[in-house]
Amino acid sequence: MAIAGALSCDSPTGIDPSDFPHNAADAQFVVEDVRRFWAAYDAGGRDGNAAVFQKRYLDSASAGLRNFIASRSITAQSLIDVVYVYRSYYDALRPASLAITTSDPVFAEVRANYARIQQLYPGAFFPPVTLLFGRFNTGGTTGSAGMLIGMEFYGVDANAPVDGLGTFARDNQFSLRHDFPPLVAHEHAHILQMAAGAPGVRNNTTVLARALGEGGADFVGELSSGRATYRRRYAVWQARELEFWTEFKRDMQGTDERRWLYNQGSATATWPGDLGYFMGYRIAQAYYAQATDKKTALRDLIAHRDPSGILLRSGYAGNGPFIPTPDR
Repeated sequence: MAIAGALSCDSPTGIDPSDFPHNAADAQFVVEDVRRFWAAYDAGGRDGNAAVFQKRYLDSASAGLRNFIASRSITAQSLIDVVYVYRSYYDALRPASLAITTSDPVFAEVRANYARIQQLYPGAFFPPVTLLFGRFNTGGTTGSAGMLIGMEFYGVDANAPVDGLGTFARDNQFSLRHDFPPLVAHEHAHILQMAAGAPGVRNNTTVLARALGEGGADFVGELSSGRATYRRRYAVWQARELEFWTEFKRDMQGTDERRWLYNQGSATATWPGDLGYFMGYRIAQAYYAQATDKKTALRDLIAHRDPSGILLRSGYAGNGPFIPTPDR
């Protein structure tokens, strides 16, 4: 299995905004799959019994988990393969994730972020956010049922032992209190991109379009949540920005994204993974900064139907001031 980025966004086609609330206050959060996962875990899953994961977790899956099962090839045995190996990690993760309810303050923060994007983008709508457990596939993705969050990446809140985890899982540990809201904001931006017919959420399009899809989602998510998901990495990467941009220009009109996206598994000390997020974010940031009509600029970035035109009008050339949005 190729290891993708922590935010790996498989995009459902034909998403219909009329199926979901258009008022941020009506946004829904689905936590029942978390309860079912731990019920299966306690009933023998932690000891290698795949049948209980099948019966108590997968067979009673929510619509969001059903999306995830199909897109991420989740089986009872694949869950056992990670749970049994990393049992001490899951044991430590259990109390914090099991305590999450729909009244958790973190969901109030997400709703407040939704309200901000609703003001900036009147066409916004709000599919459910489903919390679930996968097999260290991704921290966040999307499906026709909404936004899907892989809770196995949220061990930080439980002070879980991470030394035994694989590199990808260890390098993508998130904090529920700090990282969950911007992660949802990023995935929500992808939902809006899908509804707008953006090319960057589809496979087999240009590297530039894909970078605007991911980096643009990070920028739009930052507008609503105050934090870009990869901001800490962006601040480090800025020291080599012109170098990365020079390389990106050579590849951006092609379709081979392997050097730029979903490539943390092949990252090296000299070439980090997911640099396409950074390039797309910087182009989106420059485009928005130069625009006098911010609402129109935001619509342009969400749809990004003309990636080359956005790049040209942004004036981005691998340099310029880095403008991080302060934490709210």
